[in-house]
Amino acid sequence: MRGLFLLLLTVVGCFSCDSKLTDKQRKALRDEMEEREIKKIGQEKIYQKALARGREVSSYLKEDSEISALEDKFDCTITKITSAEGLSDKEREVYEAYAFALGGTDNVQKEGMEWLIYSKPVEQNDSLQMVWFVKFKRKSIIQLL
Repeated sequence: MRGLFLLLLTVVGCFSCDSKLTDKQRKALRDEMEEREIKKIGQEKIYQKALARGREVSSYLKEDSEISALEDKFDCTITKITSAEGLSDKEREVYEAYAFALGGTDNVQKEGMEWLIYSKPVEQNDSLQMVWFVKFKRKSIIQLL
């Protein structure tokens, strides 16, 4: 909002000084205003983007992955879960669902208003070995759209 105000103030200042904008400057100004326009994004698009981003992150995850480097690169929090102890309610619910029904696929869950959790189970010998949880801020996913 503040940026839009400054942009409008700059435009008003340019016109009040009797300076003329070139066509290139006008186009740049129009493009900037369109970019800052408020857009409505549906929940489905947000979840699809979170799922795609989670899959991208999980493609780098191995047993010996350098997790902190991936967290910095993708602006997320990555956790390897091997038991239901010490989890939030939503994380425990997802972990127990994977443990109960083997063969589950990756998915995205909402935790509160601020977080989206991508989860991917890792199974071995017909049992759940672990679940990767990749926690994204909802805002960072929306900014990718």
